[in-house]
Amino acid sequence: MTQDEIEAIAQRPTYCKADGEAVTLSRAERDGLVAIARDGRLLERAAREALGFVSAAEQDYADGNLRAAEELLALALAPFDAVLAKESP
Repeated sequence: MTQDEIEAIAQRPTYCKADGEAVTLSRAERDGLVAIARDGRLLERAAREALGFVSAAEQDYADGNLRAAEELLALALAPFDAVLAKESP
């Protein structure tokens, strides 16, 4: 889902329902927004885990174990790379 598509949904006029205002979404729009939310949760979890990997990598680097530090940093970045790859055409 592109930024323009998200913005179009955000600007869509509402209509009244008995329990408040509502906006109609197509199934594709709903699925796209759910995917964004899931990616956000994945990235949040990955960021927390990455901090642990980075701390361990810093220690390995300080100890001169560059190979282990490099592997830990690659593990830290993998979830971010996966989400970014989904956005690439």
